[in-house]
Amino acid sequence: MVIKEEGQRITYSMLEALPEKIEIIDGKLEGADEFLLLSLYGIGIREFLRILPRETEKMLIDLIKADSEDNKMDVKK
Repeated sequence: MVIKEEGQRITYSMLEALPEKIEIIDGKLEGADEFLLLSLYGIGIREFLRILPRETEKMLIDLIKADSEDNKMDVKK
């Protein structure tokens, strides 16, 4: 599943492939990863960024930059 700039159609079979339930265990949502990815697939990156709070958007940009720099360092090794 490739998440694109614009949302894509979600099929019923994609929905059926999700875990049967999402549980809170020690304050964390277990089984939510697949649901989140399918949601992002359905709404697209552009809409995700539109609804993301500005503070979170800046944090995301910083994390992407840091990850990119880390990957550059790994390649040089």
